[in-house]
Formats: sequence, structure tokens, C-alpha cells
Amino acid sequence: MASDNSSKSDSDDKRDDQNSQHQQWLQICQQYNLQTAQANRQDAVAARQRADAVVEYYDGLIGLQNRDFVPPQGSLGIRFNQESTSALPTTSSNQSNGIPSRGQRGSKSSAQKTGKSNPKDSRSGNNRRDSKGGRSRQSSPRSSSNTLSDTDEEEVARPVRTGGTKKKRVIEDSSADESSERKTDDNDIVADDSDSRIWPNETCEYLVPEEQLNGTGTVYFGWPFYQIATWNKSDQTKIRKSYCLGIMECGEEGCDFALRPHNPEKSKLGEKPRDHRKTCLLHSDRPLVWIPCIGGERATSRQKNLPGGNPCILQEEQPPDGGLVLVKHFGTHKHRRPPTEKASPESLREMERMVLENPHLGPAALRAGNRSRKGLLEVDPTFANLNRVKNQRRRTIGKNPS
Repeated sequence: MASDNSSKSDSDDKRDDQNSQHQQWLQICQQYNLQTAQANRQDAVAARQRADAVVEYYDGLIGLQNRDFVPPQGSLGIRFNQESTSALPTTSSNQSNGIPSRGQRGSKSSAQKTGKSNPKDSRSGNNRRDSKGGRSRQSSPRSSSNTLSDTDEEEVARPVRTGGTKKKRVIEDSSADESSERKTDDNDIVADDSDSRIWPNETCEYLVPEEQLNGTGTVYFGWPFYQIATWNKSDQTKIRKSYCLGIMECGEEGCDFALRPHNPEKSKLGEKPRDHRKTCLLHSDRPLVWIPCIGGERATSRQKNLPGGNPCILQEEQPPDGGLVLVKHFGTHKHRRPPTEKASPESLREMERMVLENPHLGPAALRAGNRSRKGLLEVDPTFANLNRVKNQRRRTIGKNPS
């Protein structure tokens, strides 16, 4: 009995020791977790302070021009002083506070060397160029009035040419030679960029440059024009009349798939194009819907107007001496641009240049491009057809075997 009691007491003592050790380990773990959480919290606060200091510092680069910003001392290990802040771009307000400008640091001015005042230095503000290399800007102090000099007024009055489909109204000089140049009235609109020449819109009239002619001598257009008539004037000027066929779109609402219409069977104004055998790539069960062009001008009493509206008309006048083609466009296209099936002459010339510069590259490499060289897909989306790229590359190398 005594041995049994002693064994029970020993087991109880061991259990108590294990429980006490377990409690100690729990306390140690809790204390460690508290210390870790506190350290993480302190690190997070420090990181937040550093981030705020960075934001405050970069915001201050702008506010420093007006002297409304006081840099934080000691943030991020950066020590701010008068020398570091003087390296920032300065304005006339900085000069009034004693901060030297960019042209005044590192060397004395001509007035300090010679003792004479320079009239250029007396101007308010410093002429400096912006980061993009544009025209120099002149900054003036707040106290001076907002006035512009004669040169500034000329710069403001000078129009800025921008890209896009902008059209230019041209009035030719009456003293010009009528035999060498075509006369245009005050109401004539002449397209001044390649996009307006390839995609003519609204009532306009312009001369087609040679760069827009195909290899066969015909004019390249983006709209799907279909020729319906041709005749000659008394001076042997050949005239071709065409109209816009519109666009083929998917019948599903919200689908952007579109194709160019096929030529109709009859050369008649407003004739429906032939049916497309192709279907939408996303909705094969939906047929393509023909969206006709109805933005043309109303016909005269002698001509017949179509029920839905007349299409846009294009008229080309080819002089007998082989001069530039005169294009007259009537109407406004109310439908979107259909995808082009053939590359423009300008795109073909760009591809020919790329092939001659890189004759060792194959069609796939020319189409893809790399970081240092743009691909053909960036030149024209019609070059997505690899067989077309292959054939055009073969023709280019055949014409230039060297």
C-alpha cells in the first residue's frame, strides 16, 4: 500500500511540474507575442512617417516656388539647408527672397564684373526652356501687371498647327498662272493632311498627291467607293463618279465586328451590295446587316432621291496631260469607318523601306518587331495577314536584288 501511495504522489508531482512548465511557456509566448506586435506596430508607424515625409517633400518641390513650404528637418535622413533648396527651379519670388537663380549661381553676372547695368538683366523674370524643349517661357513677379511684350503677343497670335482631320480653307492668289494651278473659290475646302485625303468627309475639294496613287495609277481611298459612271469633258478631262457603299455590321447589339461591303451586281446608285458569305467571328448565328451611307446631298429636281437618303458622292477629274487628280466629295458619312482590306501606298513604301533595311528578317519577324524596331502591325493593320507580308517582301527583294 505504501508503494502505491508513493507512486501516486510521484505521478502527481510530475503532473504539477508539467503544468507549471506549461504555464511558464504560455506566459513566455504571450510576452513574446506582445513584444513582436509592439515592434511591428512601431515599424508600421515609422514606415507611415517615412511615406508621409516623402509625399510632403515632393509636394514641397512645387510649394517651394512660392516659399509656402518649410522642408522637414531630418526626415528620411535628408538634411535640408539653403544650398540644397537653391538647386531647385526658382522664380522671381525666389529672387526676392535672396535665393540665386540658375543663371546667377557659380559665376558673377556681367553687371557685377563691369560695374554696369545690363538692360537684359533688368527684365522681370528669367527666360528658360521647359523640360520638353519647347519655347522659352517668361515668368513675371506677382506685383507686376499681367502684360505681354510685342514678341509675346506675336507668339500668342501665331496659330499652332495640330494633327487630325482638320481641313484648311485655301484662297489662291489671283495673279497665279491659271495653266499651272487650278483655281479654287472661297467656298472650296482643301484637305491638308493624309488622313483627310484618304478618308474625305463633308463637302470638300482637293488635289491628290502622287503619294496617294496605287501602282496602277488609281487613287487610294479608305471609304468603299463604287464607280457608277465615267465620261470625258470637252478638254479630254476624264471624270469618274462613285458613291459610298456604307458598311456591313453584325446584327448583335453591342458587337463591333464589321466588314467592307462587296460591290453590287449593277452599276446603279443606291444598289444593294452582294451578300457576304462571311459571318461575325463572335456571333456566327447572326447575319451581317448592311448599313448604307445616307449622308449625301439632296438631288436636284431632275434626279431621283433615294427613300432612306442619298449616299456620299465622289468625283475624280483626271487631266489629259497626266497632272494631279482633282477630287470632289459631296456629303457627310454618318457611319463608322469600315476596316481596310489593302494597305495604303504610304504603308507599302514604309514596308519596303523596312525590308531593305533588314533583308535578313523573315515575314513573321517583320510583322512582330522588337524594342528597337517597330513592327508592320504598327504601320498598317492589314499586315496582320502573314501571306500578304510574305508576298510583298518577295516583290520588294525582287525589285532590289542588291
